Amino acid sequence: MLESPLKLSSLGETGLQLTVLGLGTLTVSPSQNNLPVKQAGNLIAYAVDQGINWLDTADLYNNYDQIKAALNRLANPPHIMSKTYAYTASSARQDFDAARRALDLDHLTAFMLHEQESPLTLAGHQEAFCALLELKEQGKIDAVGISTHAVSVVRSLARAKVGTGSIKADQVPGQRAGRIEVDEQRAKADDKSKAETYVADKHNACNAENYDYSSISKREELQIPACYKEADFVFPLINRTGIGLLDGSWQEMEEASEHAARAGLGVLGMKLFAGGHLLSQRAEAVKTALSLDFVSSWSVGMGTQEEVDVNIDWFSGREPNPALLDITDATPRKLMIESWCDGCGECAKRCKSKALRLADGRMVVDESRCILCSYCAASCPNFAIKIW
Repeated sequence: MLESPLKLSSLGETGLQLTVLGLGTLTVSPSQNNLPVKQAGNLIAYAVDQGINWLDTADLYNNYDQIKAALNRLANPPHIMSKTYAYTASSARQDFDAARRALDLDHLTAFMLHEQESPLTLAGHQEAFCALLELKEQGKIDAVGISTHAVSVVRSLARAKVGTGSIKADQVPGQRAGRIEVDEQRAKADDKSKAETYVADKHNACNAENYDYSSISKREELQIPACYKEADFVFPLINRTGIGLLDGSWQEMEEASEHAARAGLGVLGMKLFAGGHLLSQRAEAVKTALSLDFVSSWSVGMGTQEEVDVNIDWFSGREPNPALLDITDATPRKLMIESWCDGCGECAKRCKSKALRLADGRMVVDESRCILCSYCAASCPNFAIKIW
């Protein structure tokens, strides 16, 4: 493994040191590029050899065999973070054991509840979350977290971490210098009056002595179970379009994530390219991501060695090789519905973005709404949904 050009960042109070760029392995999984196990393993190992020190996976991705193929090649395994949709303690333990056996590991860096949609779903998954906390106490995992596309979930976790009181602004990790200027520049794309209000609110939130949670909506004030105070980190969707959010705006998600960091939660970021919608603006998207100093690291899906090299360069503050940029720019991605689709509609039920509909007996994609998350593919009984 080469000496990593990527900076290390602390994940909240966990003691974990992660490179600022992690590898999202959904891209190589059967739901997306469906790379052969050996090819996927080689790509994952290549990313680790180039300096990335953590992998993002999930039970849903069905790709532990691909990761195992990489581990077989690596002398120093990366941190592995996985996720479960479990509601019950027994299911959570089963999903952890399945990951451990498939990867031939006794220990995983982190396990998360996957894709929590609201404070109500947090309450519904309480038993599974408590089981993950028990696994942590037993030394089988180092950290327990929550992945989500919902602003309300991030806010609720921050509230649980500190109670209903206020959070000191001086608890924000990192330097604040230049942050307001960045916000002002990014707010220019919005309605001017809203932008001015947003920048003013952000300035107050960043510099005032306390942050008052009274602005949180009534729905978000629902008390989530006390066990969530023990969460170590949150893994929200953050990008400057807001594509993929289940509630709120991109500004609100950034603000909520920053408040979570103040509360002591580690923050990982995902979907910074908005499921492919920002690939034409990748350099700016990475610059924006790195300006959010409350985010410890970002998970980015990469399907080729060229994409690995380009992203490592950007996240290291280097200009990528123009030839590599040309190669990656020439690789379009879109959701494809195969000809054997029978129009059962299971994928549309799974799609939170409302990007799928039935037409002439088969499903069609609204590309303006699709975030290329590929969760719909996991629900297809005929394996008729692909991303190419």
